[in-house]
Amino acid sequence: MRILKSLFIVFVMACTCRAFGAELSGTATVNVTGDTAAAAKEMAFNDARRQIIPMALSGVADSASVSVAVQNATNSELANLISASSIDGERFSDTTYAANITMTLDVNATRAWLNSHNIQNWINISGGAVAANRTVAYITLRYGLSDWAELIRMSRDNGIDMDTRYMSAGNITVDIPTNALNKFVSAIVSHGWQYANHGGILQIWR
Repeated sequence: MRILKSLFIVFVMACTCRAFGAELSGTATVNVTGDTAAAAKEMAFNDARRQIIPMALSGVADSASVSVAVQNATNSELANLISASSIDGERFSDTTYAANITMTLDVNATRAWLNSHNIQNWINISGGAVAANRTVAYITLRYGLSDWAELIRMSRDNGIDMDTRYMSAGNITVDIPTNALNKFVSAIVSHGWQYANHGGILQIWR
């Protein structure tokens, strides 16, 4: 039986990415037509996931790769990434379903899913929340401890309070005072490091 889907999906995204174990969430306003209200509701949830997931991850993962992975994923695969959903303003008829659907991603499952698709990401699942006046930086060490020692020395020499949050092999997560961000970036660039600013979250590498 052919199912017709119509109208629109509008997004009001709420993405909190400044905390370790951060809540990644979004809200989609959906209005879908199907053969039955139940079919339309299922389609609406499937569509909402496919739109919310890329937007919620836009600041913590490679967006182009995420979009391709979501496009190729099954509905059940994406459903496994959602830890919670809520509905507001639900309306339906015999063949339509409309609502504001809010979904929260499971950080552990999402990080595992990204890694399984070899998608570069900066999701950290350990540590507590980072204060609003501090900036998160994800560091990839090329030369191991010598790189780390250099970063510590640069931070100390420039009077920057760099707090280590997570360490694993060649990857380290730190946070620094936001008001020292420009000074920190200037210091690392002058020593041959590169960086990218993903919506207020730093990625640093050699």
